[in-house]
Amino acid sequence: MVVVDFFDQCGHCKKMNTILDEYSQTYEDKHIKFFKVDINEDVELATDYSITSIPTTLFFKDGTIVKKVVGAKPDKVRQILESD
Repeated sequence: MVVVDFFDQCGHCKKMNTILDEYSQTYEDKHIKFFKVDINEDVELATDYSITSIPTTLFFKDGTIVKKVVGAKPDKVRQILESD
């Protein structure tokens, strides 16, 4: 699984970035890869994935989006990671 966090410098985004950093270490042995995309630095990628609210976390399997979490919802993200 690949997890991609779309963010900017808002307070909620910073909070999620910190939590996702922790999750990346926690789930490292499950072969889950985490990536971050600053929407101000990669507008095109954010547009390609129709990111309209931040933070938004996308979950990919085999190149396909399988789940999406909009907002700072670390418990929801953990639930998805645990269900994988």
